[in-house]
Amino acid sequence: MALTKSTNRMMAGSSANVKDFGATGDGTTDDTVAIQLALDSGAGTIVFPDGTYLVNPLTSRTDPATSGIVRTALMPLTDQKLVLSNRATLKETAFVNGDDPSCSIIGIFSVTGVSIEGGSILGNSLGETAGRTYVLDPPAHHGIHIGNSGNIRVENTRITMCWGDGITVSYIADHAATDNSYNVSIINVTCGDMERNALSMVGCVDSEIIGGAFKDTGRLYGGASPKGGIDLEPNVLVSPLIASGTGTSKVENITITGAEISGNKDWGVQLLNRKCKNISIVGCRITEHTASGGGMRIDKVEHITVTGNTFFNSTKDGIWLNQSKHVNISNNIIKGNDISTAGTGISIRGAGDTITNITQANPAVVTVTSHGYITNDTIDISNVVGMVEVNDNNFIITYISPTSFSIGVDSTGYTAYASAGVSSLECKDINVTGNIVTAKIIGIAVDTLNSPVGGYPITDVMVSGNAIHSSGDIGINTWNVTNLLIEGNKVRSSEDCAIRVYNSEQCVVNDNYIRDVNTGTNRYGIELNASPRSQVNNNFVYQADYHGILIGSSDETNVIGNYIQDCSRATTVTYNGIHVSTSDDCNIQSNKIRMKASAPLHKYGIEITAGSDNCLVTNNFLKNSGNTGALQDGGVGTITAAGNKVS
Repeated sequence: MALTKSTNRMMAGSSANVKDFGATGDGTTDDTVAIQLALDSGAGTIVFPDGTYLVNPLTSRTDPATSGIVRTALMPLTDQKLVLSNRATLKETAFVNGDDPSCSIIGIFSVTGVSIEGGSILGNSLGETAGRTYVLDPPAHHGIHIGNSGNIRVENTRITMCWGDGITVSYIADHAATDNSYNVSIINVTCGDMERNALSMVGCVDSEIIGGAFKDTGRLYGGASPKGGIDLEPNVLVSPLIASGTGTSKVENITITGAEISGNKDWGVQLLNRKCKNISIVGCRITEHTASGGGMRIDKVEHITVTGNTFFNSTKDGIWLNQSKHVNISNNIIKGNDISTAGTGISIRGAGDTITNITQANPAVVTVTSHGYITNDTIDISNVVGMVEVNDNNFIITYISPTSFSIGVDSTGYTAYASAGVSSLECKDINVTGNIVTAKIIGIAVDTLNSPVGGYPITDVMVSGNAIHSSGDIGINTWNVTNLLIEGNKVRSSEDCAIRVYNSEQCVVNDNYIRDVNTGTNRYGIELNASPRSQVNNNFVYQADYHGILIGSSDETNVIGNYIQDCSRATTVTYNGIHVSTSDDCNIQSNKIRMKASAPLHKYGIEITAGSDNCLVTNNFLKNSGNTGALQDGGVGTITAAGNKVS
């Protein structure tokens, strides 16, 4: 007899055992129909005793919201709890060759209040062969698919060996509408040995991931993109409806706490695209990502907090951030990364997207290799050859495709596009504080990566209170940054420059402790180059192989209150405590420069070279500061008479 809605409500508090509906749990019989009968009974709790329940994820079912067809083995009803014993396993049946549409073992579609507790979910990847060609590559065979659903809980469940994701959380299942899932809790769940991602969120808000393990993606057959641990990636590039601004797919207000994310073929955690925001990653262990992977990738997102995590032994950067805003990276431990390739502990990038064409049309259409923009984003265009009229201008874009957008101007009268060019979003308001970093190449990098200089500079960045040790190249490296504060960091045993600020403006380098800079190409304690109107104050620089502080092509810079000792170790009597080159109107005050080593080191305590005009050099303590002399003035108009102690 068909159950009525009232009968369902009456049974909501009841319990049903799947074996009472004919499920065998013997690992060979297809139990799909029997288990779904138990679900359709309307019982509030569905019990799975010990056993292996073979189920077919290619079963066609009807989404209750859209009446569209979804493929899933089992589809719970609203307010149902699935309770699996510790030795209960839902196992995916083998596929017929070529039957590989999107499907799942458990599909939670357009319902609320569903929970899954305990047990195991097992995909069939061990029953397949490497290198097989699929309609979807890899097929989107998920362990659990949550679509357009709310108040969902998955707890203490182990999911392994699925060809797609362990868990995917999305908007409505057939992708025709854009209702995001919400209030999803994933607690102490293990997802391992997937071929795509351990966990994906492509349309989800107000949700949490607590504890659990997300690991070993791509270990069996090499995986396919993104092949990561946790991937938060709204489907901007998949759905033109979304990217055009008329859709609402988004990933917002997500917390990831205390998770173990390890051994994946690509990034441990990915936060991607413009509709990903308000994400917190706290207290996680993110380790051992191989091949093309690093710890965390943050690309074109905003309002992100990454704090109290451990990043250890991944092939690429510990944390890589690009074209993002309002990000706090604090109190993380990053060590042992870049085990086989050049990279960085924390990398803050403003790297734009490569332009391949701009049409002479109304409106002009820009083609790029790829982009993550959405309609009404403001971008900058720079470095274009030919159609130079667009360079160094901001445009409000309209999405056309994943590789093209229009920029709202009539370019019919512009010079024809010839080559090159970069489009970029703003990268601003970045706080990197209190991290402990050991990196193979660069400890912390903040730069735009665009050459020649163009596009938005990175703005409003604070790098403070970090401890950087044994960096293989540069401790802190910045390039094309405006309003930069580097303060209170401890940089020790970098092979090249401890702190480098290049092609930036209005930068403050204060109260840093620098020691043992050796063996690299430019072994300065602090290098400020092409960065006018900056401050280098109250730093401690000890045993840099070259200049203690180098100011190059940086007019109107203050160098005040620094302590510099025993630099110029690479070639004695060659480099200086403070070296000012082609920098006008600088203020060099109240610095203390000394040599205590048994052999003389500095050539001069302070040297002002030719081309550095109208500098003020006063109240510096230069006794025993240079082998050749305390102060060498090669500039024009330098004021040096007041208060320097040279003997």
